[in-house]
Formats: sequence, structure tokens, C-alpha cells
Amino acid sequence: MNSINTNSVKFKSNLLIFLFFGIIINGYSQQTTAENLLAKMRNEGFQNSRAMEMLSELTDVYGPRLNGSREYFAAANWISNEMKDIGIQNVHFEKYCPQCRGWSITSFNLEMTAPNYMHISGYPLVYTKSSNGKVSGELVHVESYEDMDEVKNQFAGNLEGKVILLGKEPSRESL
Repeated sequence: MNSINTNSVKFKSNLLIFLFFGIIINGYSQQTTAENLLAKMRNEGFQNSRAMEMLSELTDVYGPRLNGSREYFAAANWISNEMKDIGIQNVHFEKYCPQCRGWSITSFNLEMTAPNYMHISGYPLVYTKSSNGKVSGELVHVESYEDMDEVKNQFAGNLEGKVILLGKEPSRESL
């Protein structure tokens, strides 16, 4: 009876030692595998990354864009194709903003014709409606966008035919 207990204790202690070393070796091999994987990822990122090239293409070629615009869809299609080219699977578009409307500008020119001619550098506000050719009118100057509500209240119903310029008004001293 005594020899059975001794053998049983030896077996249990040997089993515990075996499991202990097995866990240590397994943990070490997993750590080594994880470290190797991270090293491969770092190497790929530092040696073969196209991140800056892609960022440049997206910002310099496709530029700023509004949801729902032609420019947005062109940029989305380009990045989708790039993702597929590098092996990302299940690339698809989600419908997230069905009420978003696009807005694009194809051309815009702003000129002052009186009292002297001057080309003015500027852009229309987003979602500004198109005009049917040349537009001329009385100038309403708004120094900052925060003043826009005040201008709307002051000119309520009387803005038709007026041209609103946003920004500091030029003066002779600034010229």
C-alpha cells in the first residue's frame, strides 16, 4: 500500500513538473512567434510602406471633397481599388447618409469692375446655387462668419441681387 502511494505521489509530481515546463516552453514559443510577427510587421511598414504615397494621392489628386459629390465618389473608388490591390478582402461601400447631397465647383471667377478693375481671389460658400452666367450687384461686406446671422437679420428679404463678401474689407492702407 505504501509503494502505491509513493508511486502515485511520484507520478503526480512528475506530471506537475512536466506540465510546468510545458507551459513555460509553450509561453516562450508563443512569445517568440509574436515577437517575430511584430518584427515582420515593423519591417514591412518601414521598408515597403506606401502610406505616404497613398496619402499624397488622396489629398493632392483628389483633394477636399464633400459627401455625395463626384469628387467623393472618385476618391472612394480609388481607395477601394487600392485596398483590393494590396489584398484586403470584402471591400465594399456602406450607405450611411442617404440624405447627403453633393456639391461641386467647376469654375468660379470674381472680379470688381468699378470704380477700377480688380480680380478678387475667393470661393463661393459650399452649397451655393449655380448662377446663370455673370452676376453683378451691390456689395455687402461681412467681416467674419460669426456676423452672418446679423447680416441675415439686417437684410432679411433684401439680399436678392447683392454680392456678399466674407473677410476683412481691403483698405488703402493695406494695399
